[in-house]
Amino acid sequence: MFTKIYAHTGGREAVSSKEAPEKLKACFAEVLPDYDRDRVHVSDIKKCFAWYNILVKAGFTEFKLPAETEITPEPPSGAFCFVVSRLNSFVFIRNPRVCIIFLFNG
Repeated sequence: MFTKIYAHTGGREAVSSKEAPEKLKACFAEVLPDYDRDRVHVSDIKKCFAWYNILVKAGFTEFKLPAETEITPEPPSGAFCFVVSRLNSFVFIRNPRVCIIFLFNG
């Protein structure tokens, strides 16, 4: 999802998560036109845009899951963040100030 938002915004921040619900839905539909409108709530859309904007502001621009061989217990020199572990459908990413847990299908 973040990859699609990144491509849609040209690497810039997305719409603010504090916008009106209708604007958030419209922006989300531009990025992902076939999303399930019955199962994806405005609160989910807000969280998605909020997290995306946080990551882009912090300089995180590549939203691909690493291969199993790329997982490392210690960050590479100068790394902003790195994968700590990959367990079933969870990926744990951390940097010195934050830990991010992503749930994915795959």
